[in-house]
Amino acid sequence: MIWGLSMDAGSHAEAYVGGMPCHITNREQNLVECNTSASGVYHEGKVRVKFDKGLRLFDDYVFLYVEDPIIDHVESGSAGQKGVPRGIPSGGITVTVRGKNLNAVQDPMMYITLDSEEHYSRCIPDSAQQMKCKSPTVPKDKLSFDGGDSPVELEYGFRMDNVQRVRDLSATKGFPKFQMFPDPEYFPFTEKDRIKYYKSDYLTINGNNLDRACQESDVIVRIGTSFCNVTSLSRVQLTCRPPTDQPPAQDKNGNPDRGQIPQVIVEVGDKLKFNIGRLSYDVPAGPDSALPRPVIIGVTALGAFLLIAVIFILIAYRRKSTESSRVLKTMQEQMDVLELRVASECKEAFAELQTEMTDLTSDLTVPAGPDSALPRPVIIGVTALGAFLLIAVIFILIAYRRKSTESSRVLKTMQEQMDVLELRVASECKEAFAELQTEMTDLTSDLTAGGIPFLDYKAYTMKVLFPSTEDHPVLKEMQVDPVKKQHMEKGLWQFGQLVMNKTFLLLFIRTLESNRYFSMRDWVSVASLIMVTLQGRMEYCTDILKTLLAELIEKCIEGKSHPKLLLRRTESVAEKMLSAWFTFLLYKFLRECAGEPLFVLYRAIKQQVDKGPVDAITSEARYSLSEEKLIRLGPVDAITSEARYSLSEEKLIRQSIDYKS
Repeated sequence: MIWGLSMDAGSHAEAYVGGMPCHITNREQNLVECNTSASGVYHEGKVRVKFDKGLRLFDDYVFLYVEDPIIDHVESGSAGQKGVPRGIPSGGITVTVRGKNLNAVQDPMMYITLDSEEHYSRCIPDSAQQMKCKSPTVPKDKLSFDGGDSPVELEYGFRMDNVQRVRDLSATKGFPKFQMFPDPEYFPFTEKDRIKYYKSDYLTINGNNLDRACQESDVIVRIGTSFCNVTSLSRVQLTCRPPTDQPPAQDKNGNPDRGQIPQVIVEVGDKLKFNIGRLSYDVPAGPDSALPRPVIIGVTALGAFLLIAVIFILIAYRRKSTESSRVLKTMQEQMDVLELRVASECKEAFAELQTEMTDLTSDLTVPAGPDSALPRPVIIGVTALGAFLLIAVIFILIAYRRKSTESSRVLKTMQEQMDVLELRVASECKEAFAELQTEMTDLTSDLTAGGIPFLDYKAYTMKVLFPSTEDHPVLKEMQVDPVKKQHMEKGLWQFGQLVMNKTFLLLFIRTLESNRYFSMRDWVSVASLIMVTLQGRMEYCTDILKTLLAELIEKCIEGKSHPKLLLRRTESVAEKMLSAWFTFLLYKFLRECAGEPLFVLYRAIKQQVDKGPVDAITSEARYSLSEEKLIRLGPVDAITSEARYSLSEEKLIRQSIDYKS
């Protein structure tokens, strides 16, 4: 486009750019549109327009002929699906194009061919190496989906001026056809009046075919005048983080309306909109929603565990009490026997004393007359013997009384200890049940039926392949001297071709492992880089891995190593490649099946541990699942404190618990 004044003057006009004809397609008062001619060489020149016989020259800057755009990759869809362009009939799905000189074209467009008809959409270059397009809209009635997972494959290409190499791109080797999937479908809320109550940090929306062609950036979730930040997207579920405070609703004119509950609107692409319902931040009037099944199972199992623990404590207390009663009864019987024995001995002693006194009286009686008396030594002896026996009985009674008092005191002490133990057990059981009730409330408010904050594919694989490196070079464009760039790219391409040769790759790995200066860290790094290279060809990668594992097993048997140590310490390239292989293939399973139950289990265990004091140094906890990590403290008092702070314009409140023993 050439801008100016009186551009429609004259009956005939001709335009030239860099000395090459520019074919005029439209003339207006202030604008001339023309298509440049092809040029066999790269050069620069000025813009000239000839009106009838008058020539006008633009001198401010020159026009530059550059190399034609080159497209290397076209991709879209979920994270990790490289090199496959995808879309839906309603269009608007982001398609990323990578190549060279992509910003050299003024108005690039993408098209899809359906029944010999081309359907276009505009593209916006981000730089010379990257361009973003929206997938074109096509008629739904011309597509026939079989109801399975197979997409409809269509021809596609790009219109970038007259560059022919980018037209009908799917016919070029290395570029798959455009995959068309059915439009995603989002289901309304199932709660009464389609009003869902805000209970946690995440909002879950169910649907069907959600991630077949879309990724998180293609979906916008509006809550009134605000947005819900999309964190994860699976085949049947979308999870987003709503605002912490209820945003105003929107009226028909788009103005804020604080008197209404805000609506939840899901927008996909440019044309698809779904009214899911309303999100209320108020407390619901009644329990309309049930707990998730994993939460119910977890809480029930925890309650059963506590009940069994209480039963065991009561059984132990009952056994201890029975044993104490038996000991007390034995002591009582011993005391009774002792008392009977003392009484019997005292009775026999008094009887013998009475007999001796009678015999002595009869033997010493003087028959001469009543005036005779006992001798004085006899009276003294008998009195002394009676006094001795009386003192012995008194001592025996005192010993018995002391023994009985001591037994009573021991019994009373044991009874008090039993009462204290009973009260302590009852108090701990009461506290445990109260804390269990608190945990059920916390789990209800913290966990939802879904909405797990999954990592995207790239972050997930990077944490496994390069866990200690946050900004690995594989995520960046290689910085190379422009003089050496061409040679280096050629060398890397040739090395990539060699890596795809099975014989070379196996010899390459064996050679590295045989080097005694090659450390374990180097093995792990090489294995990760090889898996990054082979993740686009998993069949070939699996074949290589089978061969390496067979050699590793044979080497383990020949070396008489213990089989349990195999695949445990990651001491070879094959073992690290195996873990990365599992990482790639388990991503979909974790995201769609196993991830949610594992996360719910983790949150439930964390809730249980965090309900009591946790040692910041040793990580010992009162409610630890392991006896080795059980905190060995007496009663602990908790002090709750609240901190208020703000980040930018958002105010946050956080509660913490300080434990003092």
